[in-house]
Amino acid sequence: MTTGEKQNGNNSLSPVFYFLFSICLVIAAVAMYRQNAGVFITSNPITMSTLEIIEDFPFSPQRLFSNFPKYFDLYVKGSLIPYLLLLFPALALLAKGLSGAFGKEFSIEDILSNEKNERIFKIAVFILGLTACVAVYFNVLMDIHPFEDEYSYLFQAKIMAGGKLFETPPVMPQYFHKPHIVCHDKYYSKYTIGMPALLVPGVLTGLVFLISPLMAGGTLVFLYLTAKRVFNRTAGFIAVLIGLFSPYFTFLGATIFPHTACGFFGIMAMYFAVRFRDDKKPVLAFISGLAIGMTALIRPGDGMFLAVGFLPIIIWGLKESFCLKKSVVSLASYGAGIAIFLAVLGYANYIQNGSPFVMGFTKYDPDELFGFGANGHTPVKGLWNIFVSLVLLSFWTVPFVGTGVLSAFRDNMKKSVVLVFPSLLILCLYFAFYSIGNVGFGPRYLYPGWVLLIPLAAGGLSAINIQIPEKIRTGSGWVGVSAAIVFAGFMIFAPLYMAVPKFRTEFGKLRTGADRFKAIEPAEKSLLITVNFDSRIVYLDLSDYPRPEKEKTIVTYYLMPEENYELIDKYPDRKAYVVILDPETGNYIKQPYPGKPDVPYSADDYNLAALNYHKFIVDLQKSMPAFKKAYEASGGNINFLFNQIIICHQMKDYGKVEEIAGKIISVEPGFAPAYYYLARSVGERGDNKQALGLMTAFLKSNPPAGLQEKARAWIEYYSSKQ
Repeated sequence: MTTGEKQNGNNSLSPVFYFLFSICLVIAAVAMYRQNAGVFITSNPITMSTLEIIEDFPFSPQRLFSNFPKYFDLYVKGSLIPYLLLLFPALALLAKGLSGAFGKEFSIEDILSNEKNERIFKIAVFILGLTACVAVYFNVLMDIHPFEDEYSYLFQAKIMAGGKLFETPPVMPQYFHKPHIVCHDKYYSKYTIGMPALLVPGVLTGLVFLISPLMAGGTLVFLYLTAKRVFNRTAGFIAVLIGLFSPYFTFLGATIFPHTACGFFGIMAMYFAVRFRDDKKPVLAFISGLAIGMTALIRPGDGMFLAVGFLPIIIWGLKESFCLKKSVVSLASYGAGIAIFLAVLGYANYIQNGSPFVMGFTKYDPDELFGFGANGHTPVKGLWNIFVSLVLLSFWTVPFVGTGVLSAFRDNMKKSVVLVFPSLLILCLYFAFYSIGNVGFGPRYLYPGWVLLIPLAAGGLSAINIQIPEKIRTGSGWVGVSAAIVFAGFMIFAPLYMAVPKFRTEFGKLRTGADRFKAIEPAEKSLLITVNFDSRIVYLDLSDYPRPEKEKTIVTYYLMPEENYELIDKYPDRKAYVVILDPETGNYIKQPYPGKPDVPYSADDYNLAALNYHKFIVDLQKSMPAFKKAYEASGGNINFLFNQIIICHQMKDYGKVEEIAGKIISVEPGFAPAYYYLARSVGERGDNKQALGLMTAFLKSNPPAGLQEKARAWIEYYSSKQ
C-alpha cells in the first residue's frame, strides 16, 4: 500500500515522515542546548556554589537566590524544553517509524533472554564503558590527571604500594607541601585509604589510568543486572544507555576521583541487596554489606548513608517470608560485611592519625566538616547548592532520568520508594555539606546517588510504552533502539560537541606546560626551585612522590631565600637550579641557583616566598613573616603592607587588620582598599555603627570597581543592624 491508503482501518504515514520529523526535533533540541549550556560545561563548578557567589559578601538569601532566575531560565531553555518537548517526541516518532519500516514485533527482552546473546551483551557493555572512559582520558584529559585530589590519591597509592600507610616527612617539609597531603610528623594523603588501595595495582603495573575505567565498565554491567532483576531486560538495556551516553559517567570515569569507585560498589551493593530480597540467602546480604563497607572505606560519608539506604531493600526481602532466626542472621550478615571494612578504616586511622575515630581530613584541616554550622554552612546555602547540582546534572547526563523515575512511581509506588531511598540519602548528605566540589565534571559528589537512581529510571522508561494508548504503541524493542539512537545523536552533538574541544584546550595547555617543564629536566641529579607558575605543573610529571630523595629530580617551591640555601645544603649531591616561567613565550627558564649574595635579599625575593606560601602551600602563618620582610626590604612599599591585611583578614585576626590598616592610612590617607578591610574588621567585632561610617566613606572615595558592589552590600547590612 502507499501512504494515505487504509491499513487495518487507520490512516498510516510513511516511516520516512517519522524519521525526518524526529531528526528535525533532535536538531532543534541540540540548538537550544548549545545556546544555553555554556556556563554549565565547566571543570570549575564551584563558581556557581554559595562559596563563590557570596564570597566576601554579607550573607542573605536574597543575594544568593538573585541568581536563581538566570540559572533557572538557562535550565528551562537548555534542558527542560529540549528534553521534554523535543527529544521525547523525537524518540516516540523514531520508534513509530522503525516499527512501521521493519515490523511492529521486536523485543529486546526476547533477544537478551538467549543466554549466549546476554553474555555477549554484558561483555560488550563492559568493553564499551572501559573504552569510552579510556578514550576521554587520552583525548580530553590529554593523558594526565589534572586535579589536585587525584594527586593526593596517587601519592597515597605509591606509599601503599611499598607496604606502608605513611612515610616519614622529608627534611624541611615545608618545601614538600602538596595539595591534600598531611605533612606533620607523618607524610600521607588526607583521604581515606579506599581509593588509593584500588590504585595500587595500577601503580605497580604502570596502568593507573585503567583503574577507574575498569570500574566504570563494571558499573554498566551491574546497572543492567540490577534493572533486569527489578524490572526486565529492556529496563536493563535502557539503564546501560543512560550510563554509557552520559558525559557525567565517562568524564568522571576517566579520572581517579573516587566517585566512580563509589558508584561501582554502590550499584554492586544494590544488586546483591535486590538478589537477597528475591532469594533470601544471608550470604547475599553479606556481599551487599561488603560492597557498602568498601564504599565507606573510599568515602566514609557516602558509605554510612548508603548502609542505611539499603536497609529497606533488605527488610523488604525479610518481610515477604518472615522468619525471626533468618532475619537476625541476615541482618547480622549485612552488618558484618560493612563492619569488616569499617575495622580496616579504623585501623588505618589509628596508624596514620593516632585514633580509629580521627580522619586525615581533620589532621589536614580541622575546619573541613560536614553539617550545618561548619564553614558557615546553613540550610539555605545547602538548598542553593542542591539546586545548582541538579541543574548541572541535567546538562551532563542523558535526558529523561527524572521522567523515568516519575513513571516508575506511577507504575509501582512501593518498589519505587524503596529504590529511590539510597539516592535521596546521598542528596541529604550533600545538602548538609558546604561545597559542591571545587573542580570536576558536573556535581561529582552526587554521582553515586545518580548511578543508584538509574535502574529505577530505566524501569520507568521501559513501562512508558505500556502506559500509552495501544493504537500508538510500538514494540518495546523499538523504544530501546530509538533511545539508543536519540541519546547517542543528542549527546554527541550537544554536550560532547561543547565539552570535548573546550577541555582538550584547557588540559592541552596543562599537558604542554608539563611537557615543557619535563624538557628542562637536567641529566644529573638536581633540585629545581620553581617560582611563578601553575602549581599543578609541579606534580604532573616530575612529582617528588613520597620519598623525594629517591627521585632523580626534586621539584619544590621558592620560599624564604635564607631557607632556600639551607635546603640546597641538605642535598649536597644535587645541582640546584631556579626555574622561572616566561609569561610571553610560555617556556621555562632554568638557571643555576645563584650563590649567597653579599647584599641583603630584595623585597621581590621575600614577596615570591610569601606568594608561594599563600597561593600554593596555603600556609597563611608562614606567608605573614615573608610579607613583613618584603615590606621592610622595600623601604616601606604600601602594597607589601596591604598584603598583610589580606592575610590577617583571612586568618580572622581583626585586631591586627585594624592595626595595619591604621598604619597604612597614616602614611597614605588616600589608599582606599585599607578602609574597606578596616570597616570589615570593625564590623566583625560587632561595632556596626562605626563599620557603616567607614564603609560609607570608603565608597565615596571612588574605590576599585571590584569592591564597590561589595561595599554597597555591606553598607546595606550594617544599616540593617542599627
